[in-house]
Amino acid sequence: MGTDATPTQQGARHPGVELAVPVESVPAPAGVSAVGAAVMGLPIVLPLPDLPLEITTCHAGGPCEVVQCSSKLLLTSGADGKLIATDLIPVPPARLWASRIAASNGALTAVATTSLAAADGGVIPSSWLAFGQEYESGFGVWVCPLDSKKGPDKTKMRLVARFTLPVRQLCWHRSLPLLGVATDDGKLLVWDREAARIRHCQTNRKDGGLRCLAFDPIGQLLAAAFSSGVLAIFNLEDGVQRYRNTIWPKGVIGGERLFMDWQPDGKRLALPGFVGGSCGGESVRLLNREDYALALSLKGGHRHTTTTVAWSYAGDLLATASCDAVALWRPPELVRICRMEAMPQSLAWAAVEEGKSSSGLAIGTADGAWAHIAVALEEWLSSAASMPAAASEQDVSGDPGDEGAASVVDAGDDLLHRADMVSGDISSPSCLVRTQELLPAVVQEVF
Repeated sequence: MGTDATPTQQGARHPGVELAVPVESVPAPAGVSAVGAAVMGLPIVLPLPDLPLEITTCHAGGPCEVVQCSSKLLLTSGADGKLIATDLIPVPPARLWASRIAASNGALTAVATTSLAAADGGVIPSSWLAFGQEYESGFGVWVCPLDSKKGPDKTKMRLVARFTLPVRQLCWHRSLPLLGVATDDGKLLVWDREAARIRHCQTNRKDGGLRCLAFDPIGQLLAAAFSSGVLAIFNLEDGVQRYRNTIWPKGVIGGERLFMDWQPDGKRLALPGFVGGSCGGESVRLLNREDYALALSLKGGHRHTTTTVAWSYAGDLLATASCDAVALWRPPELVRICRMEAMPQSLAWAAVEEGKSSSGLAIGTADGAWAHIAVALEEWLSSAASMPAAASEQDVSGDPGDEGAASVVDAGDDLLHRADMVSGDISSPSCLVRTQELLPAVVQEVF
């Protein structure tokens, strides 16, 4: 069964992850907004509480993958070959069960489950688990029923497909009985659980291995990213390619992560893989569904290449991750940045009761730990409405020809950049997060 890592003590701060402390400053002059003060090089006061981001180490020997999250239950998997369920209701949250799903001599390469969230915000008793692992004959994908209270039913486990190279990503469709499989040997396929059959998408060998895939929530399209830098979108019904374009640089290192995501209404596809930089460079691209044209570029928020994006279930918030930070957006606005020393490995929003926009965000890290942040969007919206208006695009760049919709994003990153210059130490914990509008959050310790 392996050895569980020792959980952090209640109230302890994990050494690898920290929510930044506000910069020591004085109020901006009357009539000058926070962003305007930053652009002018003036000291400012930012509404950011001094809160540590407390997390729990629950998987030994490698990264923690957040598999599924609801308002009451969290599922994680790790390099230790285990799937762990945690009850989020108690304070502190408590472990429900832990089950080793990888073979004794195998290693997990990907894990996915169907949604565990009920329409009323509760937990569905039964769902399906899929996982890829290495075994003595190569690599394969297995599926089995999953009980949210007891764990996977290993007696009903079945092999879906075999491959010569690792399975890079598994993804269940949100509403259809379909499992998407992306592999390093360039195979992209969809397994229909009810029909018990596999559909192959028409990929090109020259594109190399798959980096990730994403189902269109409407059930018509399947997006795939290749190691050659190509983004391809296929018809889900027949696997025929309907769009193809080179989006990312070629010659990507095989181990680099990349996870894209469709907005829940299917209107836009969020693409990571770009370097934000402290001067407001492009971090994430949003593509239109109709013509796959660029709808919006989210700028700033990250100093390094973004690796993962995740839309909230309501589609109003977007979380993005790079090797050192997690950023929250209300496109096109950047609302919060959490700088992290422990590399973020995965993101998952909690499903909530239909009609509500509040959500929780679970973050898995490369050192086997995870954190859960309860995000109150309605509270932020009401407080943001009373705050001073942000600086215009002309205030930030002096170029009136750019769209004003991107001004808050650019201004927020300029604020981050200038705060770094004032402190004189870009790695100082006191200057890690600087945005004009910051999302209130309740940080919960686990175990």
